[in-house]
Amino acid sequence: LVIGGLTLLKNASAGKEIAAKGLFALDSGIWTACSSGIVGMVLGNHVTMHFVNYISLIVLPAIAVMFVYLLTGKKYQLFSNTIILVTLLTLIFDVVMTALGLSTYHDLLITTHVECIAVVVYSFLCIFKSMKEGQESISTRVTVMGAFVAVVIGGLIDLTRYFAGNSGLDSAYFFRLGLMAFVLIMGINEIYALLFYRKYESEAEELSKIAYTDALTGLKNRMAFTDKEDIYSMKPKGAGIVIQLDINNLKKANDTYGHKEGDRHIKAAADVINQSFGQIGDCYRTGGDEFAVILPNRDY
Repeated sequence: LVIGGLTLLKNASAGKEIAAKGLFALDSGIWTACSSGIVGMVLGNHVTMHFVNYISLIVLPAIAVMFVYLLTGKKYQLFSNTIILVTLLTLIFDVVMTALGLSTYHDLLITTHVECIAVVVYSFLCIFKSMKEGQESISTRVTVMGAFVAVVIGGLIDLTRYFAGNSGLDSAYFFRLGLMAFVLIMGINEIYALLFYRKYESEAEELSKIAYTDALTGLKNRMAFTDKEDIYSMKPKGAGIVIQLDINNLKKANDTYGHKEGDRHIKAAADVINQSFGQIGDCYRTGGDEFAVILPNRDY
């Protein structure tokens, strides 16, 4: 998701949302893996595991609020920027205090917990406002809401267990379950969205082809010719060659033998023009009996 989102940053606003979604899942996965103790057993280094565990938890509110901010249409920007700034300052403060031996990550977690609660409040405000404004379809809103609520409920349960001193060895058990539900629900949602956009893209390409193609001859039509003219008008003089052609006595053929025979003449002329120039340029039917060819300047 992160890599896919980053590749779309220049082409679609959705790229940022996809990247944020991937970062949220990645950071949450790192935190829950460290909290479970599995990473410590694999690495055999509990100091490193605890460091990564607390750092991933400290930055989680900023990533979560960024994800919700992008997902719900960039609402309450001041609030989201404040959470991100506070998270950054908390990260720096906690690392410095711990490095100097003045405190421990465990003792400083209260700030992060407060931020998490603020993110939950912010998230529900954004989601409900987005639902009220009807920015997404009902099915999409319900899907996203359900996925995020699963994570929030799991996190709140684990937070309650932590303060009650009843979290045991695995302090992120319920959050992990919520995260699994989040990844599963959002993954299915992304697959459906991808299939929809693929279908939409295919239909758009087909409509574009129809809009720029002459139905009788299969050549490009006048609209396509005009667009190509606009492109060449911005290029240096001599960048292309335009050849204009027409059919002599087409009206006489229509009047004498009927329009069906006239259409046969038009298609025959189009075939000859396409066979002659189609491999080296673009062929157009610009009017009833009028054709044009645009060739890139290759010293013909």
